Amino acid sequence: MRRNKRIVSLVGYHCMVIKKSDGTRLEGLIIGETANTVLIRTPKGLKRIPKKEHLFEIVREGERWVANGEALSGMPAQSLKRIRHNWHKRSSRG
Repeated sequence: MRRNKRIVSLVGYHCMVIKKSDGTRLEGLIIGETANTVLIRTPKGLKRIPKKEHLFEIVREGERWVANGEALSGMPAQSLKRIRHNWHKRSSRG
């Protein structure tokens, strides 16, 4: 029987971050996470991004998942457990 893999932490995932206020985008690898911020390695260096001000598009196993940063706020494992079923699945083709 095959079991679904659960996301416990964002660390290690490739993501695109979209700022809610102006739509600017940032892409990179998540290398650290706190209750209120995410640390991303980009081609221009490390960036610490506040969760509440952004939308996160995570690439996982060829699929893209979108989560509102406000739902990700809090302790990493607990916030992902809480919003796991509220993510919107997007096709990886576009």
